[in-house]
Amino acid sequence: MEHCTQKRKIKVIVGFDSADELKCVVSTLCCPEIYAYTRKRDGKVILNSILKEKPDVVIMYTTMPNFDALSIIKKTKDLPNRPAYIVISTYVNDVVEYEVMSTKRAHFIQIPYDEEDLKDRIFSLMEMEQNHLPYIEKNEKDEKELYLRVTNILQHTGISANLKEYKNLQIGILLAIKHPEYVSHVIRQLYPKIA
Repeated sequence: MEHCTQKRKIKVIVGFDSADELKCVVSTLCCPEIYAYTRKRDGKVILNSILKEKPDVVIMYTTMPNFDALSIIKKTKDLPNRPAYIVISTYVNDVVEYEVMSTKRAHFIQIPYDEEDLKDRIFSLMEMEQNHLPYIEKNEKDEKELYLRVTNILQHTGISANLKEYKNLQIGILLAIKHPEYVSHVIRQLYPKIA
């Protein structure tokens, strides 16, 4: 693999079948920092590529033959060098979006999307890994540790503790982590009013 300014390139698997889409995405990702290569839009093929080639980032669709994106994420969760994921969906599905977004180092994108946004998300995911930004695991038991991690995330996103609603936001996040069903309930309440 080539090296660029003393850093190794970010290795990206792109799992698409459409030639036009592949051409757009790969040409957009073509830059000195990224080495992008394609694989068939097939869960089995992508999973084998992850295991053999150890990419840094995998871009794939939610639905594919053999394994869907969530299955691949679950099958690779214990890998020592687990890749980051960008999951693309052709339809609105709150459950899938929630599952992807609650995975460490994963982004969810719905079609239509901007190819330049893919590049930004790749850099964001890699920066998150390099800077060891805090992430909340679903099974954390220590309340104090969870509280501190939420506080750190709010600080990293630039939300000021001086904001009037800061405490409510913090409590809301903690409740959503402890009770994921609350998120579904809120979405069900808000969606008819917004749409």
